Order: sequence, then structure tokens, then C-alpha cells
Amino acid sequence: MDAKTICSRIVLETTSYPEIEDGALLETDVLVIGSGAGGAVAAKILAEAGRSVTVVEEGALSSPKDLGDDPEARIQKLWRSGVETLADGSVPIHIPTGRAVGGTTFIGCGSLMRTPSRVLDRWVDWGLDHLSADQMAAEFIEIEEVLSVHPMGDALIGRNGELLRDGAKALGFTSAPVPRSVVDCEGSGICVLGCPTEAKQSVDLTYLPRARLNGAKVIERVRIDSLLMDSGRAGGVRGTLLDANGRERGAVKFTANDIVLAAGYLHTPKLMATADLGNPEHVGRHLQIHPCAGVVGVFEDDVSSAPAAVQTWYVDHFAESHGVLIEATSLIPEMSPGLDTSRMAYVAVFAADTGEGDLIADGESGLRPRYEIHPDDVTALGFGVFQSARILLAAGARAVLTGHKEMPKVTSFAEAEALSQLRWEPAYFKPVSFHPVGTARMGADPEVSVVDTGGRVWGIPNLRVADASILPCCPEVNPQETIMAVAAKVARSAAQ
Repeated sequence: MDAKTICSRIVLETTSYPEIEDGALLETDVLVIGSGAGGAVAAKILAEAGRSVTVVEEGALSSPKDLGDDPEARIQKLWRSGVETLADGSVPIHIPTGRAVGGTTFIGCGSLMRTPSRVLDRWVDWGLDHLSADQMAAEFIEIEEVLSVHPMGDALIGRNGELLRDGAKALGFTSAPVPRSVVDCEGSGICVLGCPTEAKQSVDLTYLPRARLNGAKVIERVRIDSLLMDSGRAGGVRGTLLDANGRERGAVKFTANDIVLAAGYLHTPKLMATADLGNPEHVGRHLQIHPCAGVVGVFEDDVSSAPAAVQTWYVDHFAESHGVLIEATSLIPEMSPGLDTSRMAYVAVFAADTGEGDLIADGESGLRPRYEIHPDDVTALGFGVFQSARILLAAGARAVLTGHKEMPKVTSFAEAEALSQLRWEPAYFKPVSFHPVGTARMGADPEVSVVDTGGRVWGIPNLRVADASILPCCPEVNPQETIMAVAAKVARSAAQ
């Protein structure tokens, strides 16, 4: 019996306003704040260990029939603040994250990659022996089994992926199909708007139903506003009930024996700040975002990708040498008005950032990200754009749109070589980020970290963190599987 069949028999029931009334006081053994990659894993493992678990989520439980066909309406419903926060700095950077039961996995591309061994080795050097490649292997195997992860099949690679594959092969670059967590994918190509067929195995379809099977409760449409402390322990939280339109409908309070923060890179540190918790030198610091730039190949013929997934093929030839990952990523025509996307092949260039940002005070929202792309990372992105141009030209593109002010278009390998000699500025990339991590990082030393090796906030024995914020640095690939594996380690520690 496959994963989709198993989970289809577990109905993920939730509660919310108005079943929960204004002024309600709810008690639980373990309170998990956030239902995304980290929170869902923690909930499943703790529920299976016999703990009484409650998961609270600001977003709503959604299904294809709830979302409609309007891309803009889907974005407003599922993406936090439409496209999330703009990172402060000389160049604005969009950082979209999900606001739904399932968190960002609901709007992700379903791409899962194991943390590279070189990254795990670095973490071991920092004292995190439990995150070694050997120690993490079992977690990766279980995650991939639950999520039905497998390499993208030929039928859904799409023309975009074929072009990246063929261009890379012509140049002798190593590349591979993207591993994806899907069952019976039809190649609708709108993964980032919520899968219309529920083929993508986001955690609302996999981990949360398994948690519920073991007694966990999921409460949707509750915004947690503050942590409550009691004699050096986390005693509970205060929150706000929201209706289906996001309007505030009342207050709610939770008390718990143990609390797991899994609200993401921005909101986990924000909640810690409400109670002045954690090492102030490191809470909200060390933000890394895996910055991304886009490159477009223009072809004579129609190269539209449907049916295909959004991400289908990647080039890792420069991952170790330059920290650069190149992925075929389809443009969604409805989200690209005015462009003839039928003749465009889009490539995303990711750089493993060496620089760091932080979260700064914002009177309106509490905290907001601030990030400047480090000069070394600007160089890496520029190198990735140059190599992407070569790949697309090798695949037959008549022109490649680079974004560079002095050479926005190249039409030959000679022009691509000339591009490689130019100086890049961060603004040329129009950068975005889909992979923010690190704002409450894990460590073996309380002087340089926020949580210990078991995910406990230093000095607070019953408060743990299990989300992207505790990753010690950028994992250099899509972080979902890394987040889930580290969250599993945290949950197993809590279950002991």
C-alpha cells in the first residue's frame, strides 16, 4: 500500500474558531507551534512516543477545492503577507514562506535533497556529532519513505528540464533529476500555489495525519503572540483566534508541560523575543538565505514545459568548488503577465552563502529580516549565471537574458566569456530567497548558539526549537529534508 493510500484513510481533522471560543484556556502535554516541515515531524514522533500533542497553526487547512483557479488569490491565501517580508538592505529580497497547515511544504516544489556530507562534516567539526552523515542516514531514509521521495521521471521532466540536462551533458557537467516527494504527479506545474491534485506529499498529507492517528490534535487559524514563563520554565503561550478571512476573533491561552517552537526562521525568534529568551548575541542573528538569481534562455521554438513539475533537473557540477547549484525551474504563465513564456527556459542559480544577515526591530511586526549579499556570494552568483548561460547556449538558446546591466543579453559563447569578466552588483540579480535558516542556531557551546544539541533553548529545560532557525548554516541544497531530519533528532531527544 503506497503512502498516498495510507494517508487518504487518515482524515486530518482540525479545530478552530468558532469551536474554540474567545477567552478559552486549553491544556496539553506538548504544544507544537507551527505545522510545517519541522513542527509536523516533531508532532508525529512525540505522538508516537505516547505524548499528548497539540499543534497550533496560524494558517488554514486547505484542499484543492478550497483554493480556486486564480493564482493571485492563492498567493494571498497561502503565502505569508502575499510574498512575505522584504529583507532590508541595499537590495530588497523577497522571502516567501507558507501560511497554511503544512507550512511552506504546502507551497514548496516538493523537491527533497539530503544534506551534503560536506555540510554535515562541518557541523560535526562544530561539536554536533549527532548530525554526522552516519547519524542522519536513518532519518533521511524514514523521511523519504514517508514522503515517497524518488527521482523525477522522464515523463514529467518537461522541455525546460531536458534543455538543462542536454546543455549540461554537452559541456561535461554533472547533473541529475530532482528527487521529489510526489505520488501520481500529473505535472500541473503550479506546485508553489498548492498542488491541485494533492500529489505532492506535503506534511499536511503525511506527517500530520500520522500524528493524529496517534492522538495529536491540530488547531488551525491561531496566531501565537507571546510566550509565558513560569519560574524559569516555559509555562504556555497567548494567542489570537482568527476566522476564515484572517480577522481577529478573540484571545486564547495554552498551557503545556513542554513547548516546541516550529514557527520558522522569522517567527520563532520573534516569539523568543517576547520573553527575552535565548542568548541575545545570537537570537535573530546568523540569518542565511541561500540567495537565488534567475537566468532565462530564449529559444526559436516552443519550449513550454507542461505537463511537468516546477523543478525537474539540477546541475551540481559546481556545488563543491563554488557553492553553486543550478536548477531548471518552470515559469508559471499566469504569474508572468506580458511574457511569451512559451519560448523561454528558466534556470535558477543558488549560492551557498558565506555572509549572514539578522533580524532587526520593527515597530509594526516586531522583527524583520536584514540581509546584504556578501561580496563572495555576489561573485558565486555571477559565476552561476555565467555557467547557466553556457548551458543554455549549448542547449540551443538563441539568446540568454542575464540581468547584468552592461550585458543583459548574450548570444554566443564568446559573449558569455565576456560576461564572466564583468563585475556584478547584487541588484543585477533581482535576488529572491526560498531557503532562510539559522536565526536560532544549534550548537554545543551556549556562548555561540541559541539551542543545545537536543534543540533545548539554553537554560530553559522544557522549551525546544525544531525548525529552519536551528540549522547551523545554509545546507547548500533545498533545506526541507535537512529541517525534517534535524527536527526528528530534536523530537527523539524530547521523547526520551
